[in-house]
Amino acid sequence: MTARDARAHAAEAAARLLPDLTLDQLEDDLVHLVRSTTVKPPHLVFMTAKELLGVAVVQLDRTQVLSQGRRPYLVAGQASALLAACAFDLGAMPHAFELTRAAALYGQVAEHGPLQAYAHAYLAVLYYWNGNPSQAVHKIVEARSFPGVGATGTARLATIAARAYAHSGQVEEAQRKRPRSLRS
Repeated sequence: MTARDARAHAAEAAARLLPDLTLDQLEDDLVHLVRSTTVKPPHLVFMTAKELLGVAVVQLDRTQVLSQGRRPYLVAGQASALLAACAFDLGAMPHAFELTRAAALYGQVAEHGPLQAYAHAYLAVLYYWNGNPSQAVHKIVEARSFPGVGATGTARLATIAARAYAHSGQVEEAQRKRPRSLRS
């Protein structure tokens, strides 16, 4: 029996209440996958993230405890965001959009502002690369509306907005949106 098989069987035995160890393992699997993205090709990351998303969905179906739902929803959203990035890297733009929207919805259900902000910012990137900078700017405005983004996230949002404004020829607005750390 493999470790994954043993973990799956133990999770089934818990039935209505998911043990914290099961949720911890799900989150650890996600962290391990994210850390491996610099050394694994996108198609392998995609396959592993797809499997992880499936495990998160199964865990959501197993638990009857509402308070436990947030953690698997968050992992499902993060796995969807990772799948979206892989789809983009592999040139599957429609799937990247769809997976990013799924990540945003999972973030909404989990009430996780940073995941929602990330998903909307990634939609902005996708719109930018799809030749629609005005829609990218719209998504950045939406992304800024979510709580808990932090300084790095705020700087990233400003950078995406500046690029989209510059692409659409709005130089003055692009200058205003540049993060303070990049201004000379």
